[in-house]
Amino acid sequence: MIDSINKFKYNSSGKLIEKEHDNAEQVEIIGGSQNNTPIYKETYAYDDYLNIIMKHYQSSRTNEINRYEYTFDKNNNWIKRISFRNDEPILITEREIIYKQ
Repeated sequence: MIDSINKFKYNSSGKLIEKEHDNAEQVEIIGGSQNNTPIYKETYAYDDYLNIIMKHYQSSRTNEINRYEYTFDKNNNWIKRISFRNDEPILITEREIIYKQ
């Protein structure tokens, strides 16, 4: 028996842009998910370098937006990322990239 159904949508670059998680019984009873509200839904947005810049999580209990700001090096690789949850900074990630000479 299938308990849940996950649906994924990707952009032309192969990046995940939407994920829905449905209760299989509810989908079956309604006859599809067109009139059904998913248990949760996540949507994603990316910058020109395919770094995630936004993740929106919606469920019956929460509506959360995670946003990401980047600092890039001269090769356009990010070296600092600030993560925000509902516009509050929650994490700073810094990384060092060593390039072969």
